[in-house]
Amino acid sequence: MGGGRLSREGRASLVRVAAVLVGALALAGCVEEVAGFDPNAPSSVRVTRVEGDPGSAEAPLVYGDAPVRFVFDVEVLARDGRVLDGWNGSLRVSTRPGGVADVSGVDGIVQRNVPMVGGRASGVVVDVTRAFGRARVWFEDVGFVPVDPASAACANGIDDDGDGHSDHPDDFGCAFANDGDEGEGSGAAGVSDTLFFANPTLGDVQGYRSISPLTNESVTVDRGVMVVTRVTTDGFMLTDIDSSSVARGYNHLFAFNFSTPQFLRVCDEVLDIQGIVTEFFGYTELGFPSWSRIRYEDETLTPCRVPTPTSITAERLMSAAGMESLEAGLVRVDDGTIASRFSPELAPAGSNCDLNGDGGVSFDGPEGDCSDACALDSECSEWNQFVEFGQWSVLLAPGGPKIYVVSRDDVPDFDPYRMRGQPMRAVSGTLRHVEFLDPAWIIEPRCAADIVVDGEPAPSNVACVEPRTGGPDEPE
Repeated sequence: MGGGRLSREGRASLVRVAAVLVGALALAGCVEEVAGFDPNAPSSVRVTRVEGDPGSAEAPLVYGDAPVRFVFDVEVLARDGRVLDGWNGSLRVSTRPGGVADVSGVDGIVQRNVPMVGGRASGVVVDVTRAFGRARVWFEDVGFVPVDPASAACANGIDDDGDGHSDHPDDFGCAFANDGDEGEGSGAAGVSDTLFFANPTLGDVQGYRSISPLTNESVTVDRGVMVVTRVTTDGFMLTDIDSSSVARGYNHLFAFNFSTPQFLRVCDEVLDIQGIVTEFFGYTELGFPSWSRIRYEDETLTPCRVPTPTSITAERLMSAAGMESLEAGLVRVDDGTIASRFSPELAPAGSNCDLNGDGGVSFDGPEGDCSDACALDSECSEWNQFVEFGQWSVLLAPGGPKIYVVSRDDVPDFDPYRMRGQPMRAVSGTLRHVEFLDPAWIIEPRCAADIVVDGEPAPSNVACVEPRTGGPDEPE
């Protein structure tokens, strides 16, 4: 054709040829072997559930500590999908979200690690506990080779794999001290089909104990009847008023929002809330929360269902479990008395334990002894705790135990110093746990209505029901 132009048909033919060549080159690249690649190395794990009800979105399994049993067949696969019938390692079993109570069904299981014979294990029994939402059981090659700890590579004081770290727990490849191999494993993993569980309640998040079993888990709570009982500058408190939740206790929770939550008020009912469970000095919190709610506007339109505060008695105050069950809930001390030894004069005449005048109280030496003695004296409220934290003490009965109160920020006009030694008809508020205090509890009044010198406390559907918090215009 010399220097003439290509015809339309000729250009189309060249385009088709170029496309074929590009496709061929791409295909060749897909199958090109990488130097050092082992075709018999584990690449993935196939997990087949052979027994156990997985539940469904419409009928989820029950959340709780009681184990739910599933049985699986497991196979280790190469990259090309073959079962690696020459592979005899082990796979670590876990559940996300949730925990594993026990693994059984085959011989040689060590610390939830299942031995694979010829790349297979049949009838692996996994007892799942505290699973919620859409959960799956995981099987993963973490490089664990169980041996006698006396001869384990992960306990011999030697950097066997030359990665600069020696032994458990410093070497990432050491799953346990009885791991016979410092290697990290292939990382090959597989998961079961979806297992549907109910989400936890507020009580389940609290765990019906002092430390939540769901710490560091991201959870959704969408069960119960959750009412906002307090809105703070850094979050809000919820109480589940469902009768079954009230009966068990532990039905309160603090949602830590880092700032005042927008468009919220006491009496709103929360439909669902998501966040990360944390423990802050013994106080269970739900961090980074997001939620949906039903707005409370007026008592005549929508009844406010904030519960009546629970009475704190001397007997309950002495019960760790009894107090823990009220954490973040509304509580009240009836007919208490503010501590009488509560003044800036130095101890023992007053309650100031800053004996050297440096502006603080040392935990050691004479100042520490002074502070400890004040804590043991029911009539003493240490002055520097009041100056620094706004903390003061209320006796539950004459000569009886005391509980701490912090009201400075939310009820700034109330001066407990001027009321020292005087009776109080009622002090209400939400209950905070601070594990290093003794007793380890603080009542935090929400507003002036929560501190009553004379007369009767306001009803719960009236007390501290402040206007809705602000922010940018709320979308409707």
